Amino acid sequence: MRTLLILATACAPGAAPDTPVDTDVPRVVVIAPRNPPAPFSRDAQVVYRVRAGQTLSEIAAECRVPGGAITLAAWNSLPDPDLVLADTALLLPAGSPCTTPTVPATLPRYTAPWSGCTLQWRDLVPANDAPFAGVTIEDVSLVDIDALMLARRACTKPIDGLEVCWRPDKSPGLEARSHGVVLWSDPTHYGDSASGGAPPVYAEHDLDGDGDDEIIVEQRLGCSNGISMTAHRVLVFEDATTAPVIAETLFYDETGWRRAAHGGCELLEVDKLILDDPMRGTGNYFVGVPLRWTGAAFTPAPDPTFPAQRLLDSFFAETFSSYRPAHDWLFDGSAEARPMSEVRQRR
Repeated sequence: MRTLLILATACAPGAAPDTPVDTDVPRVVVIAPRNPPAPFSRDAQVVYRVRAGQTLSEIAAECRVPGGAITLAAWNSLPDPDLVLADTALLLPAGSPCTTPTVPATLPRYTAPWSGCTLQWRDLVPANDAPFAGVTIEDVSLVDIDALMLARRACTKPIDGLEVCWRPDKSPGLEARSHGVVLWSDPTHYGDSASGGAPPVYAEHDLDGDGDDEIIVEQRLGCSNGISMTAHRVLVFEDATTAPVIAETLFYDETGWRRAAHGGCELLEVDKLILDDPMRGTGNYFVGVPLRWTGAAFTPAPDPTFPAQRLLDSFFAETFSSYRPAHDWLFDGSAEARPMSEVRQRR
């Protein structure tokens, strides 16, 4: 069967109007694909951040995108090539000749290996000079329970002239004395209660590799709800007469010390920072920065990058379904490698 199609459009010069078209005659119709595949992999992408007032057509022309705004919209799954919002992160092939600066879409992974450093930790010893020494909480029939709790105290004398004592239920909670004189104290007492506090422990170790041991005291201060994020403090005494230097860290674990190139040990300080991501924008991250003891202070180790884990639902599901020490999920190759300068800028 032959069909006639009448065109109601303007005709070419010399053509008669309403000329019938023979549809049996083969015709070639070229239709541009609505979703052209992106000719690049995710690892070979860059991000172009849209500025206020820009259009996809302008950006496509600037970056010489084949197919213009339609291709650019398809690459980025935008439903309307005539509409793009300011601050949108557009994906382009790496090497696109844009005059506006672009950044890599995929941040590099942190691949530096973890080399643990072992410290020998000891408990503080209940003080014999405390009232009711040797009486346990279970002996409530013998003493007043409130008096017993307020009298609890544990101490250690790791080196001559230095004494560190902890009171779980009375201020000061943790105190250091040098030859009987208060060297440092914390008026807040972090006990072994439901808030997640724990008794302090101590170790003697040469942190800076100079041949002399430092005294390290670590205590868990509490635990948050939800993801069970623990907060800790680490005190380092260089000698018996100098006040301690204090570092605070999250998710501390006794295995969270890294062997340093100079022979000492570095503390993995875990913190929460707000960092930028080329695709997702700013967000919360858990980051790990090895801290090196210099003999008088903690300073970031001379690493060019540090590991950072974005606080995404997938990260929480994988990490906190069962216990994993922080150095495990920061040094397993899944964390982003961020420049060390970001730590200095954000703090």
